[in-house]
Amino acid sequence: EEEDASTSAITPICEYRPCVMCGKLCPPSTRRRPPPSFPGRMIDAVIPRQNKGLCTICDVTVFIIVATQQQIKWCKRCKNFRLWACFG
Repeated sequence: EEEDASTSAITPICEYRPCVMCGKLCPPSTRRRPPPSFPGRMIDAVIPRQNKGLCTICDVTVFIIVATQQQIKWCKRCKNFRLWACFG
């Protein structure tokens, strides 16, 4: 029996991981572009291997630490959160 090409590229749900910031279940990114969406499951973010568990939505978001009112953002160069003011 031949495997349908449209289903062979789908990442099994058991391989999805929660983002360390937002908790959203996202597939791992092993390719340059995100995997296709499939019925009942919209894929709008992936977790790149180099992002230490952070999804592609959170890696561009500026977060506020409530206790100190500091703004932080993920630095793609050093692979860590840094103060937003350090980005220039």
